[in-house]
Amino acid sequence: MKLKLDTLLALVLIAYFILHYGLIPRVTPYWLFAIIFAGLIIFGFLDTLKIKKSVYEKFKNVTLWSLIGITIIGAFSSEIILRHESLPTFRVHDIVIQQEYAIKYLISGKNPYANTYFGTPLEQWFYSGSEKNPALYHFVMEPFYLLFALPFYVASGRTLGFFDGRIPLIFLLFSILFFIQKLNLDGEEKRAFMVLLAFNPLTLPYALEGRSDLFMFAFLFAALYFLNKNKLYVSSGLLALAFAVKQSAWPFFPLWIAYLWFKYKDMEKVFRYNIIFRPELGGGFTAIVPSLRGCVSYGKNLTEAKAMISDAIGGYLRSLKKHSFIIEHIFSL
Repeated sequence: MKLKLDTLLALVLIAYFILHYGLIPRVTPYWLFAIIFAGLIIFGFLDTLKIKKSVYEKFKNVTLWSLIGITIIGAFSSEIILRHESLPTFRVHDIVIQQEYAIKYLISGKNPYANTYFGTPLEQWFYSGSEKNPALYHFVMEPFYLLFALPFYVASGRTLGFFDGRIPLIFLLFSILFFIQKLNLDGEEKRAFMVLLAFNPLTLPYALEGRSDLFMFAFLFAALYFLNKNKLYVSSGLLALAFAVKQSAWPFFPLWIAYLWFKYKDMEKVFRYNIIFRPELGGGFTAIVPSLRGCVSYGKNLTEAKAMISDAIGGYLRSLKKHSFIIEHIFSL
């Protein structure tokens, strides 16, 4: 009997997770442990069966998604319910508390960045024995972090009667797992990747607290996924959203530019340029590229002007590359 890598990772990481984190408020019942361990046994037993690959892959995927759903949703739900049955500061990061009150400010017409958070539960959250929490004076995250949570705030308020800042994180975590399923990897590699990401003991505790790292990583991962699919504009937009969530994503920008450069070797294929075609009184069109200073051409008609300006753009970029100005040009776009 030879167990696959995804099975070994699931046995170790999921077992560790359920033994250290509650899946139901207060005490996880034995019957739930039994269901999860039965799922792990089935997940491993499938490796020993000689069945069609398509059937094998289907049952492995269904079993893993079931295990992830029960454990991850259970753990997040347990933490959320315990907090809302006890104290607003119970086992939660301060950004969750601030986000919740920032949304309330926004809905009531107040500026979350101009108003302080004194008098809210954030003031009771332990930051330091000698310093005041900077988050008490203004909202510390970028606007997108706040705006993204608004639909979840409305939906959970109507269905659950309350909002917890970790609810969007659950959605984003499962979005990442969905994108992993779409990667061009074999089934075992995909499932191993899913288990490593979902049950990573170094990052999952932070996610359960509601820290913003998972929020940023979801958009960063989606940006890299679409970059791999050559969807450059979608990738760029998602990368910008990752930048708008947390500064720790910013170092990826030069890596993203370098990837494009080495893959395409020609900046004409990476960037598209807006062109202004200006009709002239004496006939013809002058073509101007605003983002390329001094890049101007002329054609007797629109078709000729398009051809001429295309040649001009190519010459302009070749000149930048020849004289080592290409990096300066990229960052001036």
